[in-house]
Amino acid sequence: MKHPWIHVVVAGGWGSGKTRFASSFPKPLISLQTDPYGKEAPLLDRGLVGETVVGLFGQYVTTVNSKLDPTRLLCQIEFFHDADPRKPQAFRQFRNRFDTLFEEVQASRWATVVIDGVTFLELISRKLYQHDEVKGKEPRRWYAQSTEDLEELLMCRAGALRCNVVVCAHLDKSYNEVSGVSVHHPAAPGRMSTRFGAGFPEMYVAHCLKQSDGQVKYWLQTRTDSQCAASSVFLEAPDPCEPVYKALWATWDAKHPATVVNDGGTAANNGSEAAKEEKGNE
Repeated sequence: MKHPWIHVVVAGGWGSGKTRFASSFPKPLISLQTDPYGKEAPLLDRGLVGETVVGLFGQYVTTVNSKLDPTRLLCQIEFFHDADPRKPQAFRQFRNRFDTLFEEVQASRWATVVIDGVTFLELISRKLYQHDEVKGKEPRRWYAQSTEDLEELLMCRAGALRCNVVVCAHLDKSYNEVSGVSVHHPAAPGRMSTRFGAGFPEMYVAHCLKQSDGQVKYWLQTRTDSQCAASSVFLEAPDPCEPVYKALWATWDAKHPATVVNDGGTAANNGSEAAKEEKGNE
């Protein structure tokens, strides 16, 4: 069965398995990585890691190919970092690269686009205005501009991509009200924090807990509780849910046992061969 594409926000503390979850999505997958080096490890672990090269916009690019078929691209990771934040370039690179994604998705190059993650995307945007594009020393202007950038990129542009989209975010320590209940939301600047749910039908919280046997258990929260905001409008995913792409579809598959769904114009693998792409089999 071919699944339709979905747009997901996954929020959680550091080490909660957000990138690991994103790495289970249909391939070929591109990850726009603003988190520091090392955070991309779950993606590198999917297969054979190629050499790192410099991309068209000055970003570093690393590819990961299948272990079973070394000619098959699984993941492409593109890094957007400022080695010197006082000479910012990363956000311009990110914005220019994002402009090219729409044609690539339309041409079926990518089944999944990952933005990892919101915290450092906001930071590289804010540093651009702090040290380059905004004159003066008023921090509110820097934060205001970075909020505008993230709202446009995540709510408008990422929301318009006709493929799977996964946005990784941290969980805000403060509380905001939803339906009369004060809960944690994804961490984002200003008004963005409480608006993710308006633009993304699937909004999950990643959790992890060390078990008595020493093993770490990872899972997804897919419904709002007394602590965190979450939702699964389209999939009605199980709650709690195993943090892998295939597990999200248990309810949907039961309701559509013989349905073949148009994937919105992309011929890229969008889940029909997901079982073959699990870690260790790729």
